[in-house]
Amino acid sequence: MRLSDKVEWSREEGKNFLISFESGKLFSLNETASRIVELIGEGNGTNEILYSLGNEFDVDKEKLTLIVNNFITHLEGEGIIIRGDKN
Repeated sequence: MRLSDKVEWSREEGKNFLISFESGKLFSLNETASRIVELIGEGNGTNEILYSLGNEFDVDKEKLTLIVNNFITHLEGEGIIIRGDKN
């Protein structure tokens, strides 16, 4: 899993954004979403993301798994991330 080449992730004045050059959409990210995107950008998969967030945030494991999986599915649907060998 990786960030698409058609996406830029930026932090400006304490705010985190994803810009999709393909769709023209701008996404404002909260702290958790930003951390997930950062971990994806570092080349982490879902299990590594869950492990990292589980250590960083005080949240139920089942709830965290649901949140992360739903967010990753949304990112994939928006073309923000690429899973596997897709271009």
